[in-house]
Amino acid sequence: MQASSEPLEDAEIGVRDRVVARMANDRQSGVQSVTAGGTSAAAFQRGRAASQTDCIVRFVGVSKSFDGSTRVVDDLNLEIGRGEFLTMLGPSGSGKTTSLMMLAGFEGVSSGDILIDGHSMRGVPPYRRNIGMVFQNYALFPHLTIAENLGFPLLARRMPRNDIRERVRQALDLVQLSGMGERRPAQLSGGQQQRVAVARALIYQPSLVLMDEPLGALDKQLREQMQLELKRIHARLGVTFVYVTHDQTEALTISDRIAVFDQGRIRQLASPAQLYEAPESVFVAQFLGETNCLGGTVVENAQSSCRVTLETGDIVLAPPAIGLRAGDPTVVCVRPESIQLSAMRHDGPNQFRAEVLERIYLGDHVRLRLRVCGNDDFLVKLHRDSPMPALHAGDWSFVRWQPDDCRALPASSGANKAV
Repeated sequence: MQASSEPLEDAEIGVRDRVVARMANDRQSGVQSVTAGGTSAAAFQRGRAASQTDCIVRFVGVSKSFDGSTRVVDDLNLEIGRGEFLTMLGPSGSGKTTSLMMLAGFEGVSSGDILIDGHSMRGVPPYRRNIGMVFQNYALFPHLTIAENLGFPLLARRMPRNDIRERVRQALDLVQLSGMGERRPAQLSGGQQQRVAVARALIYQPSLVLMDEPLGALDKQLREQMQLELKRIHARLGVTFVYVTHDQTEALTISDRIAVFDQGRIRQLASPAQLYEAPESVFVAQFLGETNCLGGTVVENAQSSCRVTLETGDIVLAPPAIGLRAGDPTVVCVRPESIQLSAMRHDGPNQFRAEVLERIYLGDHVRLRLRVCGNDDFLVKLHRDSPMPALHAGDWSFVRWQPDDCRALPASSGANKAV
């Protein structure tokens, strides 16, 4: 840090001037945005009524429209716990990134309000929200060393230089880059640059860290390493992370909870295990991992199990989603890894004759595409050590699964949208 103090002084002056220049504009634009959005009194009442004991972020009836008619975020109500790792997951155009940008202050809300630590963010510019931000493109200064990049946010806050040096050292240790402070960003790998970006977001000890698809530019191996690194950092610091991604595996790996977005709304908010094992809609079941879908009609319904007649006339037993009644159209969803293959029929429910259409070798497992109950895209995953004899295109077999391994969900027109 000592070798290049003059560029940092110039940068500090530039930041200070830009901050002062933007404060009045941001406050004014924020006021105009709220006035134009028409935040309802009911939305504020919901925010005040909610408990604030363990909640650091609260979206209260938040909507966003860029053209005045189409809502890219529609009446979003969400509470994020202090110290939580929450992931916003969804396809392109689902509203997840816009929600993150509104939380960061880069986008204004059209209606509703966002509260951080119980305080409304109306008219509060990004640099007044005590938020760390990590972008996909790293946003590192190429002409500064790694230590200078890390020290930049602290210098802009006029922290004493001795304190800056100690914070930089701690940040480099945190992301396992000790001894690399004098290198330039171009001398680091993509994964190392992303670690620097994470360290810079954490160095001034924000209460909240936002990440907008930060691993999207990395290859598969680096991405998986960084997922574990982020999880380790979160566990060590206990800072609240809000993470945006469209990668389902990534969301399952790193999150405490996942909010699945679609068409500007949260379709389900739950732990990774609950989302995967007990989806509440066909969209969530299809978007989070792979699933086989069989359409039919509920003919009998009990609290823990229902009988479904498929379009082919076959019968499936499955736990029903809340609200399903006899006579309702439904989609039975079952994961490929929950299905067993056998050469002959056994006693028990949910057994069907299957024709092998395609066999794909994937190293640790084999994927079979079958024709089952009229569905030509029925997938089965077999571990490479499976005792089942090798099957090839044209072979016949039987598939079976336990009733608890599938789920009957409400049928909808958007059932195949996530595939």
